[in-house]
Amino acid sequence: MCTIGAVKNFTNRESYFFKNLDQTDQFTYHQPFIEKGSRFRYLKLSSSHNPREKGVWAGVNEAGMVILGADGNCLPNYCGTSYTSLNDSLVAYEEALAECETAQEAMEFLMRCYQSKHIGGNGDIIMTGDRNEAIAMEYSPDRWGIQYRASLPYLVRSNFFILLNSIRPMPEENTLHTSSAMRYNDALKHLSIKGTQNTLDDIMDLVKSHYQGETAMSICRHGGSQEYYTKGSLIVQLTAHSVDAFVVLNNYPCKAEFRRLTL
Repeated sequence: MCTIGAVKNFTNRESYFFKNLDQTDQFTYHQPFIEKGSRFRYLKLSSSHNPREKGVWAGVNEAGMVILGADGNCLPNYCGTSYTSLNDSLVAYEEALAECETAQEAMEFLMRCYQSKHIGGNGDIIMTGDRNEAIAMEYSPDRWGIQYRASLPYLVRSNFFILLNSIRPMPEENTLHTSSAMRYNDALKHLSIKGTQNTLDDIMDLVKSHYQGETAMSICRHGGSQEYYTKGSLIVQLTAHSVDAFVVLNNYPCKAEFRRLTL
């Protein structure tokens, strides 16, 4: 369960991407490191107990291409409160970081992977991005919904389909969807205050947001027993000549200092 987004500042021409990583378990994530891929070096945020195993929950490469993932859920494979995403999705994210230069290239790469390998579990939500574009991808087996940021100042997703809304469970069918809608709306409200003028500081504030209190319903989620809580946060800042990532792992973003890494 995650909150992801892409933001463009039309004045300083910087692009920002963010993801809060939400889990229910006590899994300890490895600190990120720079990995050498087939074409590009990339920031590896490992999804495995062994950091050398393939699979990342998000990342950015030296070309400034970003991958963010967020689980989805859909009626064709609806499993109540159970959300699933196969590890093959996370491996595909890492392969895209190693090989793709632009958001468009990454989108096409991931679509080929998902279709040929039948990846996706109960559905997936992915965001690819670069300095000029961001693309939201909603996937349920053999169905795709694609949205380009284009001239919009921001693009946001939590854990429910917006484009493929005809196959998503209604919010009242489980509390996770209620949380998803609240986080999505809170992010839009936050970003709408400055619109095209959002800065890195605004994105930092967003991932720490407790608009619904210190509960599992906020963007920075403080869940109780069996509820989701935020285990980490990634913010990417792209300028004309630089790629910087800011990371918190195994802690709430509201309670820890972000570690800065530069590619």
